[in-house]
Amino acid sequence: MRGKPWGPNDRTGGVVDDVLDSVRAAVPGLIVERLEPSYPGDDDNVYFLADGLNDDFVQMDTNPRGEPPFVIDTSDPSDGRFETSGVAAASARVVDWFVRRRPELHLSDPAKARPKG
Repeated sequence: MRGKPWGPNDRTGGVVDDVLDSVRAAVPGLIVERLEPSYPGDDDNVYFLADGLNDDFVQMDTNPRGEPPFVIDTSDPSDGRFETSGVAAASARVVDWFVRRRPELHLSDPAKARPKG
């Protein structure tokens, strides 16, 4: 992947934290990295999500401090690009993309993919 590891205890203070929490609950072993910019003024509000099988599978861009809108796409061009300001919509789309690639992730408890709060 292309960034620094971004674990469950790493927080932006923005609602992207809720999105990542929801996706982590639904996708066991989720790997999240945050872009490490090459230059001090570059934007670092880019997150790469992988499940260990699909490196750099999902890319999510946010506004500063993890605020919406979320611009999300995958390494598969047929998935298209998805933009939303909603935490639930962003979480659901990302989880759906992972589940379609790995059917064994089918959610026995759909509430796991719902954001907290």
